[in-house]
Amino acid sequence: MTQHNKFLTNIGMVTNVSKTELAYFSRRPCTAPLLTVENQVVVPIQHIKVLGVHFSNDLTWEYHIANTIKKACPTMLKLKFLDAKALKKVATSHLYEMFYYGSTVWLNELATASQ
Repeated sequence: MTQHNKFLTNIGMVTNVSKTELAYFSRRPCTAPLLTVENQVVVPIQHIKVLGVHFSNDLTWEYHIANTIKKACPTMLKLKFLDAKALKKVATSHLYEMFYYGSTVWLNELATASQ
């Protein structure tokens, strides 16, 4: 990290420590050392969101799935008031996108884990 900060300084940039995040990924409990940036400790986080997909430090998808369901619930509650044509339109335009976004990353792992 020291070398990275030197490089950024040399090209006229700085590290925004308040936006710096650290995530360790492991199925076993991790006791990795803390990262220090400009004399400030960056505390590891349990979940990180990258392009709309939530990655958990324990390499499971429960957090991502729970967030997706939470995001979809308001729309799903309104479905009971729609006729069949409108229901299909809402489901394919809104819910499908929510449930399957990033599925190439997480859905295969979930399917193989359940077998």
